[in-house]
Amino acid sequence: MQRLRGAGEGRAASPVARRRDIELGVTCWSSVQIRSLSMVTMLTAALVSGCAPALRAPRTTVTGRDSVRVAPVARGIVHETHWMAAGPWVAQVVRVDLAQCRCALEAMHAFDGIRGRERVSDMATRFAARGTTVLAAINADFFDLRTGDVENNQVVAGEWTKGNGISESPHHTFPTVHVQVGQREDGRVVIGRFRMRGVVRVGGDSMVVEALNPQRRGNGAIVLYSARHGERTPVSGGAADSGAVQVDPDNGPATPERVAAAARRDSLKLAADTAARSVVEVPLEPVETPGVARSGRHRYRVSGLPQTGTGGTRIPKSGLVLSITLDDVATMRASRLVFGREVTLELDAVDLGGTSVGPVRALVGGWGALVDDGANISARVDSLEGTFPRFSAQRHPRTAVGLARGGRELLLIGVDGRGANGSAGMSLVELGGWLVALGVRDGANLDGGGSTTVWIMGRGVVNRPSDPTGERPVGNGLFVVRR
Repeated sequence: MQRLRGAGEGRAASPVARRRDIELGVTCWSSVQIRSLSMVTMLTAALVSGCAPALRAPRTTVTGRDSVRVAPVARGIVHETHWMAAGPWVAQVVRVDLAQCRCALEAMHAFDGIRGRERVSDMATRFAARGTTVLAAINADFFDLRTGDVENNQVVAGEWTKGNGISESPHHTFPTVHVQVGQREDGRVVIGRFRMRGVVRVGGDSMVVEALNPQRRGNGAIVLYSARHGERTPVSGGAADSGAVQVDPDNGPATPERVAAAARRDSLKLAADTAARSVVEVPLEPVETPGVARSGRHRYRVSGLPQTGTGGTRIPKSGLVLSITLDDVATMRASRLVFGREVTLELDAVDLGGTSVGPVRALVGGWGALVDDGANISARVDSLEGTFPRFSAQRHPRTAVGLARGGRELLLIGVDGRGANGSAGMSLVELGGWLVALGVRDGANLDGGGSTTVWIMGRGVVNRPSDPTGERPVGNGLFVVRR
C-alpha cells in the first residue's frame, strides 16, 4: 500500500482552495493533502473539538494524487474520504471513538421484521421518527433478494430475531459460520464468527435448538419461531411460492441463461422447503418479562396442547413455538411438554470454540473475516468461510467494519466500485490490506456490490452506490446512534 501523500506536503491549501471548499459545502476545514494515515488521527481530535459538523461532502472522482479529506460529524466521530490512485479507489471511512462519542450500535431490519427490503436512509428516518438520533450507518448482512431474509444471526435491541448455527447462505461452497459484528450489553464491540447456542431444558432433559426463525423448515431438527416470523409457523408440503425468480444483479446482467439457472435453483430449493415433514409443535409463553427471545436464561410455560402435523401452529405474540421434527427421541421428549409445564430457554452467542460472547444488544452478519489481531487473513477466506474467487478475488464495491486502538475505535467503511466516482472497487485481499493500513486490528467484510451504502447525519448517503437506480433497498443495517 502506497503512503498517502500530496503535493502540499501537509501544508494548508491556498485561500482560493479554501474558498472552493466552502462553496462545495465544507464548513470547517480546508482541502488538506495528508502525507500519512497517522495524520488522520492527529486531525481527528482537533476537528471534533473545534468544528461544527460539516455539510454534505462533494462527490469527486479520483485524481492522480493520493489524499484524504477529513470532516467532523459529531463528538468523537469523523468522516474521511480517501482518494487512492493505485486502484483507482474512492472510499468513505467513518471513525467512531467509542469512549468519546456517547453513542451505541443498533441493528435494524427492514420494516422492523425479519423479511422485506428497505434503504438504509429510510431506516435512519424511521429511527428519527422514534426520537433516536442516527449519527452514521452502513448496510449490513447478505440477504435474499426476493424476501429480504438475512443469512446470519441478527439481534435487534437485545432481541434475537434470527439465529442459526450455520449460515443460511445459498452461495458458500461448504456449510460454515460467517463473520459477524455486534455490540454487547456492556458496550464492547465484537467481531468474529459466532453461532447461536440455544438449549431448552425440561426437568433433567435438555434439547439443543438449532435455529430461530429459519428461512426454511429443514434447517434443523429442533427450531424456535417467534412472532417475528408471522402469525403461524410454516407448513411443510404447502403451496408453492409464486414469487418471480430473482437474479442477483451483482453477478451480472439478467441474461436468459442466468434467469433459467435461477429458476432451476429456486425450484430445487422450493422442493426442499415444502417437503412434507411431521413435527410436533409446542407454544410457550414467558413466565417473566421480557417475553422476546433474549440472551441469557429465561423461564417459559407450555401454554397450549402440543400439535402434531406439518406445522401451521399459531405463535403467541409475546412467546415462542418450539418445533421438533418427529422421530423416536423427539416423540419421547415431546411427551414431557404437557400443558402448564415450565421449561427454561438459554440463548447465547458463542465463538467457534464454544466460548460465550456474553449478552448482545446488536448483532449483524457478513461474509469474510479480513483482519485478525492486526494480520490480513483475507487471502484465506475461500478456505475459511466458503467464499469463491468470483466474489473474493474480483474487484467489487465493498462494505466493511473494523476495530482499532484496542477496540476503542470503530470504523465503518464503504469502497465505491464498478466505475462509480471513478473507483474500481477492491478484492478482499486489497480490502484487508487497506484495513491494516488504516490501523484495524480486527475487520470484517459485509454485503457489498450494489448494496454498499454509507450514510452520515446531515449529509445522507456519502458514497456513490453502483446500481443505476441509486441506493439499493437491503435486508438490514448497522447504525451508530446517540445514547
